[in-house]
Parts: sequence; C-alpha cells; structure tokens
Amino acid sequence: EIEVDVENDVVTVTMNGKDYTYDTKAGNITSGPAVAKAKPGVAVPEGTNAVYASDGKTAVIPAGYTVSSNANEQSIDTGLVITKGGNEWVWIPVSSSDLAAMYTQDNTGWTMSGTGVNGIDAVITKYKSNGGIISGKTRGNPGTTDYREPDVLNNDSYDKNATNLSNAGLGANIGEAATKLRDDYKNMIESVRKNGGFYVGRYELGGSVASPKVQYKQTVLTNTNWYNLYKACKNIDNAGVETRMIWGCQWDKVCNFIHTSGDQVNLTNSASYGNCKDSTVDGHGSKRVTGYSDIWKANNIYDIAGNCFEWTQEAGYAGDRAVRGGYYYHNGDRYPVTYRSSYYPTYADSFISSRPTLYIK
Repeated sequence: EIEVDVENDVVTVTMNGKDYTYDTKAGNITSGPAVAKAKPGVAVPEGTNAVYASDGKTAVIPAGYTVSSNANEQSIDTGLVITKGGNEWVWIPVSSSDLAAMYTQDNTGWTMSGTGVNGIDAVITKYKSNGGIISGKTRGNPGTTDYREPDVLNNDSYDKNATNLSNAGLGANIGEAATKLRDDYKNMIESVRKNGGFYVGRYELGGSVASPKVQYKQTVLTNTNWYNLYKACKNIDNAGVETRMIWGCQWDKVCNFIHTSGDQVNLTNSASYGNCKDSTVDGHGSKRVTGYSDIWKANNIYDIAGNCFEWTQEAGYAGDRAVRGGYYYHNGDRYPVTYRSSYYPTYADSFISSRPTLYIK
C-alpha cells in the first residue's frame, strides 16, 4: 500500500514501511521510518500516537483521539481540536524558544517548603517555572512566599492537612505532595520538549468531581475547593496521556498563542472575546454554561477569558493558589485573560472553576 500526502510544498510518499519526503522548494528527497499520520474524523489506533501536519507545523495526536472533522478546527495556527469520549482539547504549539521561557534549570538545586516532612525528601534538582510571566509579574523559587511553581503550601490547614491531600490524590503528607507536584511538573516539561506542545481543555471544567467533563454546554464545575478540582482534572484520562490542572506557565503559553497566532486577541482587554461585565453578548455578566457563545472563544478555546476564574497549580503567598483569566462580574480591561490573583485552596465559590491540560506520557 502506498500513501501520498502533500502539505506546504512537501510531498511525502509512504511505501514499504518508509517515508520518502520531497521538498519541492529545496528540491531534495529524504527518507526515514514511516510515521503514523492522523486524519480528520478518524481515531488514531490504540497503541500508537500519530502526527498531524498543518500550517507548516506538526502536532502529536495521542492514541485513541480524533482530529475534529470540522474544517474550522483542523488548523494548528487557529486552534487544532481533538476529541475522545466527548472531551475536547486544543493543541498549544511550543517552540524551543517558547520552551526556554517556560522553565528554569538550576544545577545546584534548591528545596521546596515540604522537604524533610515525615522523612520524605522533596528536593527540586532542576526544574521550576520561569521567572517572567505574561501578566507582567514574576515568579520566585519554591519554598518562598512568591508566586511560584511547583510548590506546596506549608500550612496546617492546607497541604499539611491529610484530608485535603487524600481528596486531591496528592499522597498522605506534605512531603509526598511536594514530590508528586515536582515530578508532574518535570514530566510535563519533558513531554512538551519531546512533542513540541501540549493540549489545553477547550472548555472550563464541567460535570462533577467524580465525573469531570471538558465538553460543550456543560454546567461549569464550581462551589468546590482547589483540592477537589485538582482531583477532577487528574481523573479525565490516563491512557497514554496525563491530564492535570493547568500550570501557571501553561496559562502564559495559551495567552501567547491566542495573541500571536490565529485570532490574535488583545491580552489587556478581553471584553470582545470573554464573558465580562462589558461584553456585548446577550447573557453576559453572569455565569454561563461552557461554550455558551461562539464569540467567547479565541483560537477555538472557549471562556479562557471571563465566565469563571480558573484555578492553576501555581502557589502564591504562604497559603494561596493562583487563579487566572478574570470572571463575569468585572470589565474585560480590569480582569483580562492574563489577570492573576489568588485564594486559599479550601475556598469554594460559584465563580471559581479550573481548566485541565493534557500531555503525552
């Protein structure tokens, strides 16, 4: 069987287990092992990931997932959508220069505030979220009271509380939680490095903690604390992928993507594409279901601005977790998509939810 693909002046012929690629501009031919290619509307077979190409870029499609059959959702530049089990995700491409801005390596290592608790070592040796973020503020080192990630909240009411940790699936004590957060951050960065990006939930988290959904026209999951939302994000899928609550550095990359590619939205005023107090869409100014208006999206990502605050994994101060994106009660220039504030993690309210991300194991 012979397959022929043509994309951006490059012709690829797959034959006898090899790809032969002819660049019509450069005039050269290269060859290598055949790479599974994803096609819109066709689920990638279980057991292998596939590559999807558009706009001169590539995205890795996990096994079991399907590229949208909607032509408006098939471009990497304007928001490539994949689905599985009704849940929808958008690919966020991350170049090598973007990756360098996401994290810092510290060869000497430094210690998280949970180190040594109950005899469990939680030393970070290399990875932390980089200092410069898109909201104009900075990030500091774990173990401080700056905005930072990954880190635990060394407080008896928060990450030293066994019930909170158990509810979130973060272990039995703060040392275990620190280790899990550290390893998750490292694994996410390594996946982004290997695959050239990650996926973000197309919608705010819906459904329930026990049955979370990233789907259209769902009631947004609110009125529950950070620990429960963390658990919900983690339990969406683990078949060859990991789903987690969004990190702060990932939020920054999503902002960069919607500002520089596709819709190229304004990052300092989100009123034109978010459920804000000064939006012109009927129904604005109060919490709405996911995907309520096609105007409230950017690069096929709904409600990244407005509707509800979205909790991230980023720590803030001595006992807070950071929220991003603003919510329906305020104008889009006061609480734009880049906005960052924080609440203590046991707080629950009707205007705070979260958004999951997905990376490939």
